[in-house]
Amino acid sequence: MGAAPRLIAPGGLDAAALRITDTTFRDGQQAGEPFPLDAAVALHGVLARLDAGSGRIAQTELFLYAERDRRLLEAIRESGAAWPEPTAWIRADPRDLGLVRAAGVAETGILSSASDHHIYGKLGWTRREAFERYVELVRAVIDAGIRPRVHLEDVTRADLDGFVLPLANALAELGRERGVAVKLRLCDTLGLGLPWREAALPRSVPRLVEALRSAGVAGEQLEWHGHDDLGKVHANATAAWLAGCAAVNGTLGGIGERTGNEPIELAAVELAGIDPACGLRLAALGDLPPALEAAGATVSPRRPVIGADAFLTRAGVHIDGLLKDPEIYLPFDPALVGRIADVALNDRSGAAGVAWVLGRDKRDPVVEAVAARIAASYAEGRTTDVSPAEVRELAAGIAA
Repeated sequence: MGAAPRLIAPGGLDAAALRITDTTFRDGQQAGEPFPLDAAVALHGVLARLDAGSGRIAQTELFLYAERDRRLLEAIRESGAAWPEPTAWIRADPRDLGLVRAAGVAETGILSSASDHHIYGKLGWTRREAFERYVELVRAVIDAGIRPRVHLEDVTRADLDGFVLPLANALAELGRERGVAVKLRLCDTLGLGLPWREAALPRSVPRLVEALRSAGVAGEQLEWHGHDDLGKVHANATAAWLAGCAAVNGTLGGIGERTGNEPIELAAVELAGIDPACGLRLAALGDLPPALEAAGATVSPRRPVIGADAFLTRAGVHIDGLLKDPEIYLPFDPALVGRIADVALNDRSGAAGVAWVLGRDKRDPVVEAVAARIAASYAEGRTTDVSPAEVRELAAGIAA
């Protein structure tokens, strides 16, 4: 109960090589109002405490276009946190390389649209033009002494054999020539990925990862970046890990374009289940809800792990189970992620809910009396929850 739910990985998976990377300050921030600097620094602090010096929250990426972005980069450096490493993000435009040089970061992502929707429809290029531009920019990045990370945008709608694999091969060859491995980020830009091997390419996440691995791209050079348009973002991220993709990219709270990105808090719990020795300090996630709120990112009560209702129940049958054994109705001990199990009372909570609040047996006469009064209030038309303070006040009145 005191550990993350165990995920027994298939044979051959190097669990110790799995990593999480962050895009809270790039994809996450671009989906809303810019974060105040102090709020952004606080969010980075959560990442650093979650990592706890393990290096498993390996990197965080930032824009470099605005002065506020460059100030955040400096603040991250001044924090002294070893991890996550700050990296940059640029367009497939040679003019952006100057920003990376000036910032002095060791790695940059490069937006490299992979689908015909983007190459022809958005950029107005041919496949050949896109191919050549991407390779030339990666060459320039390497020659500038910077590690390249190629973001294959909209890869789950791309022509794998006709464009993605030839580009991956060319970039791998370039990396071998220059002695620098080229990372590939597989971007499920519209959340169309499917976590099942039975699905066809390019939408099957396991088959997509395996196709690149079979083409000679090492797992440690692959990174998955998903969106949640169809509600499969965490399933797809986990499927990518299990298929041999070393890194999963996400955001704190799952914030991001439209319905958001892979939530880092879910990835962290999952990673701890795959590799219990990962070194993450999951209790740091207890600091995340107020940090997100301070950044203007409202946390839904129903948000897994970090939402106000994530470990809260109102149903009497569930509360009764918790009183007997917390494992009956909790996926793991909430203390693991800096939270507590709690109840809110309503017309379905019964004596078990009152017993939980008062710390008494549900057959205690005071518990039964308070439960009866609560039931009567709902029978008379009440619709709001009964707070723990109200339960205690009722109990004190009955005991007196």
